[in-house]
Amino acid sequence: MARMLSSLSMISPYTRLVGKYPYGIPPVCAVVQTYARFERESLDTRVAAVLRPSVLNCIQKRVVTVQSASSAREADWHSIAYGLQFALEEGEHSILLENDNLAVIHGLITPGMWFRHKYARHFKDQITRMARNAEYVGARWIPKDTRRADVLFREHPLA
Repeated sequence: MARMLSSLSMISPYTRLVGKYPYGIPPVCAVVQTYARFERESLDTRVAAVLRPSVLNCIQKRVVTVQSASSAREADWHSIAYGLQFALEEGEHSILLENDNLAVIHGLITPGMWFRHKYARHFKDQITRMARNAEYVGARWIPKDTRRADVLFREHPLA
């Protein structure tokens, strides 16, 4: 219990990526928690997203396999892009993204950041383009022990 409380106190606030809403975080938002699992031996990459919608009280979950990731960090970029796409497809307009990869979240929320890897530039551009259609999109880092999306990999094992 103490460990959980200490990690909850370390959770960062959301940082605005893009949005038309001028007053900080909108009062009603969908929360999308994303996670990726990259297997170096087989190069299998799966991404998961858990969506808590803004108006309904039912959690939606999706797991997909991605073929083109070459590293765990690239897989996390995939998961964030997929999570945003998932929320937009479900009709959400104010979206809060959560992921446990600090380097990816830092790259996503820092304006004008230079990326060494081409895939990071590609995904940041893709996420920014998708987010322009939303009322608000914010992102934050979460500790590993507070993520719920990784449970989906136990529920949906790789065939």
